[in-house]
Amino acid sequence: MQWNDSANAGFSKAKPWLRVPPSYKAHNVASEQKDSNSVLSFYRQLLVMRHKEPALMGELCGVEGDDPTCLLTSAVQRRSGFLWC
Repeated sequence: MQWNDSANAGFSKAKPWLRVPPSYKAHNVASEQKDSNSVLSFYRQLLVMRHKEPALMGELCGVEGDDPTCLLTSAVQRRSGFLWC
């Protein structure tokens, strides 16, 4: 993610070796920190939940079945878990 809306998205004053996407003016850490509905804020909320919810502190494994997008988290010692699809 880009840092801010300055030249080269705030990474460097030198010419970057990868092209900076045109969206860097709107989608960057500096602007998303101010928006409670941003993708950055959403991921921060997920991280807080991961550290508070015991079932999310276990292992992550695939679930056999027809849907390859399903994942199972299990905290074996706590005997709890979540199924994510």
